[in-house]
Amino acid sequence: MRIDLIRHGACEDDVFLRGRTDSPLSLEGENQMRQALIGLPEPCQIITSPASRCRFFAEQHFKHVSVRQALAERDFGSWDGLSLDEIRAHYPKQLEAYFADPFADDIIPYGENLPLFEARVVQEWDRLCRSECDHLLIFSHSGVQRMVLKRILKMQNEALFNLKIGYAARLTFEVTRVDEACFTHLVEMRQNEHAGVA
Repeated sequence: MRIDLIRHGACEDDVFLRGRTDSPLSLEGENQMRQALIGLPEPCQIITSPASRCRFFAEQHFKHVSVRQALAERDFGSWDGLSLDEIRAHYPKQLEAYFADPFADDIIPYGENLPLFEARVVQEWDRLCRSECDHLLIFSHSGVQRMVLKRILKMQNEALFNLKIGYAARLTFEVTRVDEACFTHLVEMRQNEHAGVA
């Protein structure tokens, strides 16, 4: 089975961490996502995060789309929806600590617990890997992509932010099912050449 996991494109706002903030795609973002689809074989199932920056594009381009709450981005609590300048102005010490260790659980006020975020993403990923479909196309977020890569590549949290995951980045996986087990390979990680990393 093939799974393509595509991050949403650029959005209209200037938000630093848009976990549950429902930012709309910009026209550039829509173009980035269309570019990410070039060369893909026809999927048999299309799955999306509930966020409009993923869902709107999926529903505009495909007839049958399944929305999965488990593929939503991490909730960034009090920082969700703020610009970097706003966070720097109101939470300077916490922001410094965040850049030193983005996966620490006690930095962002009211943020979603990281192990719980990881658990919901991994549980959904494992469910998807057991699908009878031969090609899944998923629209989601960079945080979700990082949790999937952590699972597949057995990475440590500290290494996850050394990965560049730009807007409309596409990860391609090959999944082989043997009885109840799934063996997964990362086949390709493709960046959109016109996309930033925010």
